[in-house]
Amino acid sequence: MTQVYIKEKDLPYYPNWQEIFGNSNPIYVEIGVGKGDFILEMSKNNPKANFVGVDYSREVLRSAVKKIEKAKLKNVKLIPMEGAKFLCKAFTSESIFGLYLNFPDPWIKRKTSKNRLVNEAFAWLVADRLKISGFFRMATDYKPYIEETAEFFLKTGAFAPIWNEVIRTEVEDFYPTKYAKKWLSQGLTLYFTGFKKIKRVGLQEWVKNYYPLLKISEDELLPIVNILKLNQKPDLKKLYETLPRGIIYQKDENIIKVLDVYFKDDALLVDLLVKEGILKERFFVHILPYQEDGILFTSHEATPPDPTDFVHLAFVLLCKEVLKVYPSAKILKTTCKKKFLKEISNW
Repeated sequence: MTQVYIKEKDLPYYPNWQEIFGNSNPIYVEIGVGKGDFILEMSKNNPKANFVGVDYSREVLRSAVKKIEKAKLKNVKLIPMEGAKFLCKAFTSESIFGLYLNFPDPWIKRKTSKNRLVNEAFAWLVADRLKISGFFRMATDYKPYIEETAEFFLKTGAFAPIWNEVIRTEVEDFYPTKYAKKWLSQGLTLYFTGFKKIKRVGLQEWVKNYYPLLKISEDELLPIVNILKLNQKPDLKKLYETLPRGIIYQKDENIIKVLDVYFKDDALLVDLLVKEGILKERFFVHILPYQEDGILFTSHEATPPDPTDFVHLAFVLLCKEVLKVYPSAKILKTTCKKKFLKEISNW
């Protein structure tokens, strides 16, 4: 794969990075690439290492892509993706040599601090993804954030500080980005912390609940498909009129919500929002006639969801609504998880 930029939808679960880069060099990750100054400098100075950078903003990432392409670097890939989601989907345990996090949004206000990337669960996620002796390094201009980060990483028991001081205001090998230079030119202080992984730790269940992508195994990556035999010709207009709108399931802060239903060209599109842990997914379920007396449920190709537990449950609950209209219907095929099928007695 020669291109620098990789779309999220083109990145499979647990990709073969050796195949993507064309070599087995160690992989380092930067979350929050911004305009690409840091990852450009690191990749130029370390040609025997591979670097993968992610940033949530596609617009900001364009600048980084242009810089990497202009430098004709072959050891960098850039992906528009949220950082924690990227670590969950793109890597397995103990596969990263180092992780850089430069100037993440500190979400200073108390009401928004829960939006921070780094929290206790993130520290455990990094502990799982880093190799033994792999490192995590962070730079910020907001001291309370880095103090909290240090506490989270030390609490896991998997890390030891890289330097004698857990938090420093100067690091010799830090390449100052445009933002860092501007901050320092005003006489303001930057803060750094770094940790080396010294011990293996298992992912606790509460971490997996917080990051539901961690609960998906490789054999569960098949598309979700349900086929119902109705024993009569399906009346999609009737289903359009009877399918519920609004929240159809809620447990704590986790919800499944039907935002709307659309009827067009002898098919239905169900606009769904699934919130599970930190993950929010909005996608369409396509409901189509199947043969003469059945219907097929599948995700629309334009919005394939990650197959988390609540996405499976959403499909099952939609089938349950159809069974209210066709109570004698039977399942012909399903790839939904068995633990959710108890929601429907017919299955």
